Amino acid sequence: MHALPGDNKSSEAVAAFLALHDDLVGALMDCPSGQELTAKGYAADVDLAAAHDVADAVAVRLVDGAYVDQSKTAPRNSSRRPVKPS
Repeated sequence: MHALPGDNKSSEAVAAFLALHDDLVGALMDCPSGQELTAKGYAADVDLAAAHDVADAVAVRLVDGAYVDQSKTAPRNSSRRPVKPS
């Protein structure tokens, strides 16, 4: 992981991730937001937020207020049907 050149916030985010990545779930569960989510019954969401290098899905991109499936490559001039978020 590399920070963007000249971007202190991204450098800090990378440093924090590298310092905590061995126990990211624990770090997130210990922070106030993680504790709040857990107390409200959303501990699984905290686990999901800590997941790293586990997804087989392709990220989606927001275009004109709708998510576009990036796993389906289309020719440059073809139209793509946006997938509305649920």
